[in-house]
Amino acid sequence: MDDKPSVIQVIAAAQKLSDAELRQVLDVLRDELKHRYKHADQVAAKALRDSDWVETIMPAKKLPLGAKGHIVEVRREHVCVHFPDFGHFTVSAKMLRKIDAAPGGCPKPELGA
Repeated sequence: MDDKPSVIQVIAAAQKLSDAELRQVLDVLRDELKHRYKHADQVAAKALRDSDWVETIMPAKKLPLGAKGHIVEVRREHVCVHFPDFGHFTVSAKMLRKIDAAPGGCPKPELGA
């Protein structure tokens, strides 16, 4: 049987902590969350290969939602992608979805490989 406390029990216990103790608990939880996100990014990057075509599933500062490009290099949890309309960007693998290759290869070869 699962003996994890419910969310309500955790909140009730957290309310009984002093400020310093609560800060320590939040630091541990923040570190755990960072670790989980990093691991998820690494798993997502392992699913991609060089020369795969991808599109963005989340907008970024300079990349709109649905921007299409091809992978130049896969790193640990980040991927270097050439977007013909926007240039080269290093993005998190969780921002990308694999798609079918564009017919005829790169539509703007003057912008990169």
